[in-house]
Amino acid sequence: MATHSFKDNSAQETDHRNLHSIPVPIDAEYIKTLRRKWIEYFWSLSKTPTEIKLAEERASRASQMVSSNQKKALEKSLVSPKPIRPLTALYSSPRTTTRMKKVMQKMSKSRSQSPRKLNFSFCPECGFVNCALSHKEHAEKMRQRLKKLLTQHPSLKPKKKNISFIKL
Repeated sequence: MATHSFKDNSAQETDHRNLHSIPVPIDAEYIKTLRRKWIEYFWSLSKTPTEIKLAEERASRASQMVSSNQKKALEKSLVSPKPIRPLTALYSSPRTTTRMKKVMQKMSKSRSQSPRKLNFSFCPECGFVNCALSHKEHAEKMRQRLKKLLTQHPSLKPKKKNISFIKL
């Protein structure tokens, strides 16, 4: 018996092979007819009890959704809507964000506080703040700067007659 079923399978395989050897033109019309056949086949099948229950549940959910949406719409219409600011008002005086409010508060606090007095003592010799050099040290630094400047730019050197106060 096993050999008999084997022969049947081999016969089906040969038939199957013969079907593949026949060229089938695949074009738009062929696809449309094939699609129509499958649609008709599936619509002709009877629905199972599970499918029927699922369809009933879908219908009940859809009706609940419609009624709940209608209730929400009715509630929204009863509640007065928020007043909408006109665009000109939004442009001329825009709303301030929390970040901007914080910045404005900090600015107002700093303005309300009296400005701090800074204790600076400028050196009359060099112009630096809180200079610790003595008068003699300033004079020595100035001489060194002048020497450096004159070595870099010899044309700035004064004539020999007026150099009595500068020791090079």
